[in-house]
Amino acid sequence: MDEAARRLKRALEKNLADLSNGVLKRRAYNSFMALKSAHSLDFFRVAMHALHNDLYADAHRVFDTHRDTASICYIRRVAPAAFERAVKAAGVSVAELEAIAAKLNYIRDRIQFHTDKRDVVEPSAAWKHAGLTGNEFIRLTEQSHEVLRLMYLELTGEDKPIPDYHGNDIEDILRSYKEQHPNAPLSVRSRKP
Repeated sequence: MDEAARRLKRALEKNLADLSNGVLKRRAYNSFMALKSAHSLDFFRVAMHALHNDLYADAHRVFDTHRDTASICYIRRVAPAAFERAVKAAGVSVAELEAIAAKLNYIRDRIQFHTDKRDVVEPSAAWKHAGLTGNEFIRLTEQSHEVLRLMYLELTGEDKPIPDYHGNDIEDILRSYKEQHPNAPLSVRSRKP
């Protein structure tokens, strides 16, 4: 394998890992949120904030448009034919993914990786202006993963699907913690009827 092919393979691996990790963090975060658990300042609150921040950080790396990054833009640029085949096989719209990525990049530049003085007083204004919805973010990350997964499969013969984890263990973890620490400032509302 020549240097260009090794670099492409590694870029695919890195971006697949970032997308997969981001999806798993989003699923875990959403599981926390679905439980409507209340926390004081404890490990669980810190973990929820970390998951929320990190799932976007993973996506920011993948959709970085800087010319020196080995992001999805780089992959598209150095392997356009393979990228187009994967896009077609995945049944996604590149234009739609680019539009969603632009919203994500706006958030990155205004409040996520930079603190823009225009949004420091009201950071939610950047989210509102970008208009990025949760469903769009899910579509962007999961469909992009599928495109890169198909490219990697074509290049190496190895499949790298997103692991099947949806945070179903979080309720048990919270309940177990509460049983061991009954005075902990934590409440858990079950998702189960």
